[in-house]
Amino acid sequence: MKDTFRIWFRFLTFRGSREDLLNPTQTTIALGLVGVVLAGIGRWWDDPNVSMLQQTGLGSVAYVLFLALLLLSLTTPFWPQARYRVVLAMVCLTSLPALLYAVPVERFLAEDHATIANATALGVVAAYRVALLVWFLARVPMLRWYQNALVVLSTISFIGSGVFILGYAPHILATMGGMRHTNPLREQASKLGEDLACISVLAIPVVVVVYGIVIAASRKPKLPEG
Repeated sequence: MKDTFRIWFRFLTFRGSREDLLNPTQTTIALGLVGVVLAGIGRWWDDPNVSMLQQTGLGSVAYVLFLALLLLSLTTPFWPQARYRVVLAMVCLTSLPALLYAVPVERFLAEDHATIANATALGVVAAYRVALLVWFLARVPMLRWYQNALVVLSTISFIGSGVFILGYAPHILATMGGMRHTNPLREQASKLGEDLACISVLAIPVVVVVYGIVIAASRKPKLPEG
């Protein structure tokens, strides 16, 4: 277990070993899932209006299982040796920063300031997780920069499209940012969520075409020199 915490800490500080990340143990995955559950509980612990799945953190577990499958599908064309357990372990190891959402800023800040603090935490954690994904793709499957960018942008586009299709777009940023009362910032967050989801949907055809081009180019045999 001590090794697992070492791996976790080194990953979160962008210093993880490629060998460790390519060979996650059952303990690493299990503790990562515990982290996911705790982060899920922490996100919603003070909101009585959420579902039982959200309150227990099981909704977060379902999300990371799906996200790992999505990432596996997107990376496999460039990383044929990809395994689900490797990607799942990586996704689980990004869970701890989300504990920042559990800080009850509403209890010691005015409503407007609490809303800004929650929105800032949401942005910081999201950016940190994207940075960890970019680092992982460069470090473990060692993707080229354009393959890395394509996987990351495609992941964001597919998630955004899913949010749009499920009808969560107007509420996703406000809810995740802890904006429970109607105010100008919540309205701005709702509008931004809708705009980002629409952009994600419009980006999907472009992503599919670019994916096809990049995959075809990567599999094209090189001509002998001379």
